[in-house]
Amino acid sequence: MQEHEEKKKIEHEAGDLTKERSQSVDRLFSFQPPKAKPVPDFKRLQKQFQQNLEEVKREKNMSTTIPEPF
Repeated sequence: MQEHEEKKKIEHEAGDLTKERSQSVDRLFSFQPPKAKPVPDFKRLQKQFQQNLEEVKREKNMSTTIPEPF
C-alpha cells in the first residue's frame, strides 16, 4: 500500500515537471500558423479573365502578313 502511494507521488511530481517544461517551451516559440484565407470565386474570376482576353484581342486586331514573291 505504501509503495503504491509513493509511486503515485512520484508520478504526480513528474507530471508537474512536464507542465512546467511545456509552458517554458510555449514562451520560447511563439509560432502560430497563418489564418485560413477565404476561397476565391473561381467562376467569377474565369469569366473576368475571359473578358479581359477578348478585350485585348479586339484592341490588337493585328493585320495578317501579306506574302511577297522573291
